[in-house]
Amino acid sequence: MGQLIQKSFEKKHEKHNLVTLDLMEILDFYKESTEKEHDIPEIEM
Repeated sequence: MGQLIQKSFEKKHEKHNLVTLDLMEILDFYKESTEKEHDIPEIEM
């Protein structure tokens, strides 16, 4: 079901500069950044 929702979202917004990714793709980066107290870039919505 999750992939269907993602595909629908991407189709609706295909003309926008858009990147969708799975939380697991960035989880290690996030953990490493928070452990080292680096600034984590904010996501613009």
